[in-house]
Parts: sequence; C-alpha cells; structure tokens
Amino acid sequence: MPFFSLPNIISLSRIALLPAFIFLLYSNNIITAVAIFILAGLTDKLDGFIAKKKKMESYTGRLVDVLADTIFFVGSFIAVMFYYNIWWVLGLLIFTKQLVIGLFIIFFSPLNKKYRQIYFKKHMMPRLSSFFQVLAILTIMLDFYKSYFIWLAILLSLLAAIQWLYHSYKILKIDSK
Repeated sequence: MPFFSLPNIISLSRIALLPAFIFLLYSNNIITAVAIFILAGLTDKLDGFIAKKKKMESYTGRLVDVLADTIFFVGSFIAVMFYYNIWWVLGLLIFTKQLVIGLFIIFFSPLNKKYRQIYFKKHMMPRLSSFFQVLAILTIMLDFYKSYFIWLAILLSLLAAIQWLYHSYKILKIDSK
C-alpha cells in the first residue's frame, strides 16, 4: 500500500492540527481549540475505520497512526498543562507513558516480528489511560476540571507503561534464549 494512502493522510493530519490547537489555546480561543482537539480524536478513529473498511491496513499505517497519536496527544497535553499551570510535573508522567509506548512501537517493532504482534494487539490499559487523558484535557479546557480525572489518567498511564514494558521484557527475554 502506498505511504500516502487516505488513512495515512488522515493520520498525518493530526500532526498538522497540533500547531493550530496550540495557537488557538494560547490565543484564548478555547472553544475552537476544543473543537480541534475533538477533530483530532475523530481522525484517530476515522483512519482506522477507513483502513479496515477498504482493506488498506498495513504495518506502515499502524506506525504512522502511533506516531501521529504520540505527537498530537503528548503535545496537546503538555500545552494544556503549561497553559493552565496544572500539575505539569505530573503531566510529564503521562507524557512519559505516551513516549515509552510510542517509541517502543516505532523503533523496536520493525526489528522484531514478535514485537509487532504484541504491540498491535488491542490492550485495554493503554486505551483506558488514553480515554482518561482525553477526558482530563477536555474537562480542564471546558472548566469542568475535576482532579480525579487527572489522577486516574496518571495512574492508568503508569499501569499502561508498566504493561508495555512487561510485554517488552518478555519478548526480549524469549529472544535472548
């Protein structure tokens, strides 16, 4: 499948949305920034839907999707943490989870086919942590801020990172024998 397929272009659009999101956020155009954030989330679902529906799924497409997710959601989370001056140190924990998972997928899965199988399985913990990260960002931006969303996002992010590291360790241990 060509690199510039429709699902990959949709995934890459998330990266292009990040500067717009940050500009709107720091211009105090919060509602439009929230709309951009929601649009980015919708593109995350749309690219996968189109890839499955049109039988365009590919390893490269999955990597592009992970890269776009990591760049957009880490960037937006950090921007929101600094803009609202809310526990930015704790926000870095969530950033670390995204970075660990994203980097492992992007850099290690091409080296090892077993890695690909593990990392592209549907694990509940990373999805749950991502859901609460998004919920935390939206509640902060829309002034419905509840601290338990951020704490839950942090806890789930740490558990997700531990889960990914555990699976990585198992694969590396098996391969070293």
